[in-house]
Amino acid sequence: MQLTDIDPRVVQAAVAAQPAQFHTRDVSERPEMLAAHGAEERMYHALVGKHLQAHAARLGLRFVGGKSSRGALWEKLDAVRSPREPAAFSGEQTTSAPAPPDDLDLGPQFDRDPPFTARMRRHQSWYRAAVLREPCGTDKGTTTRRGSQLTTEAGERGRNFVTDEIFEVARRRVEGRRGTLDPDRLFRNMLSSQPMCFNLFAPLVADEERAARLLAPIVGGPIARVPVREIEWAPAPPADYLADRTAFDVYFEVERPDGARIALGIETKLTDSFSKEHYDRPEYRRWMRGSRSPWRADAGSRVDDVRHNQLWRDHLLAIALRDHPRSRFAEGMLALVRHPFDLDGAAAVASYERLLVEGDRSFVDLQLDEILERWAPLVRDHERPWLDAFRLRYLDLARSEGATAPR
Repeated sequence: MQLTDIDPRVVQAAVAAQPAQFHTRDVSERPEMLAAHGAEERMYHALVGKHLQAHAARLGLRFVGGKSSRGALWEKLDAVRSPREPAAFSGEQTTSAPAPPDDLDLGPQFDRDPPFTARMRRHQSWYRAAVLREPCGTDKGTTTRRGSQLTTEAGERGRNFVTDEIFEVARRRVEGRRGTLDPDRLFRNMLSSQPMCFNLFAPLVADEERAARLLAPIVGGPIARVPVREIEWAPAPPADYLADRTAFDVYFEVERPDGARIALGIETKLTDSFSKEHYDRPEYRRWMRGSRSPWRADAGSRVDDVRHNQLWRDHLLAIALRDHPRSRFAEGMLALVRHPFDLDGAAAVASYERLLVEGDRSFVDLQLDEILERWAPLVRDHERPWLDAFRLRYLDLARSEGATAPR
């Protein structure tokens, strides 16, 4: 094992889960780190320490010293940022300044949440109470109050979306009655990946020029047109592709200046887990053949592992669009969009990427903060409040750090 074998994305997620001070082994012994790198390697813990030292500035760390049996002691720097308050986007969805924590009604949480889900649920509860100033609603089909749920009335007013433009895209999409969108989950559940997907990508679906501008750093080059822009989409007929109901959360047909087209499918993930169901069939395996296959020759017996089965199927769909006999695409790409603190997602990606051919560009792992960083120099002034509001809603967890929920 070499230093270059350490996966920086898994390290970043593991560091994000640490308190203000921690030791090297607090990072290296996390399950997702062991799954990504292998615990049996004799030099593994030392290599993780060297990685932290080499990338301390990027990770926002300071070496404190005090080496012990748990390795070096590290301290986080600049843990709390002071982001700009979300403003109106084209006169849409205004928000109030957050109230003091003592005045907030976070509402009931869920005591069996895993750590990241619990943290995100509390942040969504804070956002509802402090930013939206809305009372909490109930779990779907029950009278159980939940801090991360909006009331039916608030959902009907589009309060689960950071702009009115996004709410309008969601409303029209549900009225179209295509796919498997759950309106209650979309309009009331603040913890769901469905509203997050709309909050990030609906502005691109609504505006082709914006889509061409902001998708360029994702596909890696200039874009002339984006003629097809859909949320929750699958090609038809299914029998020509995977012969099942596999669909992309977001789909773009991208045309480069030279006329070459890319089929770009996007899977979004917040706190929800990848499907634990095992799916495999001959209709899947036929798309793994050929000289352009993104999968390694020895990956066939492992691609269907339940840890990344859903990723494999989405990736297969992108490749099927590229390799279909009547395809109009030069490339097929799958982008996974996930939260930087999602350690389960980081582990699944690390496991899956070991099965791909080195240098393959058909699968891209994107974290929410990375997307916003790529978009920052490209957005127009009137678009910045949208991304500021998105950042506050999903990434600025320090803003809700002092908020507590009733027991």
